[in-house]
Amino acid sequence: MSRRLWTLSSFKKMGKNIILAFCFLFFALTIISCAPKTAPPPVYEEPPLSLEDIIKTTGLNNIDALKAITDINVAAYGSPHSEMSASAILKRPGLSHIKAYKFGILLGDIIIRDGEAHILSGKVSTKLKELSKELYNAVFWWEDMKDASITRPGNEYVLKKEGRIITLAGSTLLPVSQKITSDEKEIYIIYNTPAKADDVWYQSVMEITLDNFAFRITIDKLRLNPEIGDEEFGIN
Repeated sequence: MSRRLWTLSSFKKMGKNIILAFCFLFFALTIISCAPKTAPPPVYEEPPLSLEDIIKTTGLNNIDALKAITDINVAAYGSPHSEMSASAILKRPGLSHIKAYKFGILLGDIIIRDGEAHILSGKVSTKLKELSKELYNAVFWWEDMKDASITRPGNEYVLKKEGRIITLAGSTLLPVSQKITSDEKEIYIIYNTPAKADDVWYQSVMEITLDNFAFRITIDKLRLNPEIGDEEFGIN
């Protein structure tokens, strides 16, 4: 008799646990289904566009400056090398102010003016100086490309001028890759992970390859057209 009561009690307890588990699963699925989802970038199906049309359509013509907070993962010769974070202030034409940090400690404070790197503080490696220069080209990829030829092989736009080749996705008009030839060096930039700031879509991840070093830059925060005074780029 006691064995029968224990069996009935066990079944009741088991049934209660199953009901609780089902309720928890239903609640979890409801939360997941209600969570906000990031919409994909718009798809453009117009006939082939000129570079001027692309810049206007995507809103890039309205961007003169930006501030960004980034994480940077560095690989050397195909293996993980180091990690750092950086704040970047970029202003057209050709101005950059980069501060690189590791564990919250300032590694280097760099200003780029007229294509030249000026070290305000820190021991800055040659690669970090090169990265600071190329970050501007990676972000403002359309600058100095007015004279570039533009073709559309398949579902891509390819922009070419001496020393630069840029590929855009034909459907989203976002950059996919860039190749820069400078001083007998080749610099490769790969873009991915679309994100949106204000009404402008951009690629939030860029991988810049300089010789045997690859810098994977992830933009965590981005502000477009903040007020930036000339003193931000002072080198005195």
